[in-house]
Amino acid sequence: MNRRNAVTSADSRVVDFVKSGKIRAGLAEAPIMAVKEPATGELRGVAIDLSRELAARIGVELVQVAYPRPGAIMAGLKSNAWDVTFLGIDATRAAEADFSPAYLEVDLKYLVPPNSSILTPTDADKAGIRIAVPRGDLVDNLLSERLKR
Repeated sequence: MNRRNAVTSADSRVVDFVKSGKIRAGLAEAPIMAVKEPATGELRGVAIDLSRELAARIGVELVQVAYPRPGAIMAGLKSNAWDVTFLGIDATRAAEADFSPAYLEVDLKYLVPPNSSILTPTDADKAGIRIAVPRGDLVDNLLSERLKR
C-alpha cells in the first residue's frame, strides 16, 4: 500500500468501515468488470482490483458480495448487502444511489446480422425491431431512456 495515499481512520468517509474492520463490495460478473476464473472460481478484473485497493487504503478486510450480472447488484442496495460497487452511471441508478466521478469509459455497440438494414442507432429505433439486453443492466437502462420505440 502506498502510505501517501492511505486514508486515515479519522476520515469521516471511512470511519464506519474502520470500526467494522471491513468493506463489502458488490461485484458482478461482466466482461469489463469481473470475470470468474474457470479453474478456481475466483473473480478477477478491474472491479476486483479497485475494491482490493480501496480496502487496502482504508486498512480493512474486503468482503466480496458476488452477483451474476450488473443489473442484479441494485437489489443488494435495497437490502444493504454491500457498501460500495462498480456500475455504469445512468439516471435510473442515480435516483437510488450516489456515484463517484467516472473511473472507466466503455463504448456500447449494437451487434446485428450481416447485411442488416440497421447501420445507426436511429435505424434500430423503429417499430418491429427487437433489441435483446439483460434486464436492469446498464445497456437496458440507457436504451430505455433513449429509444422511443
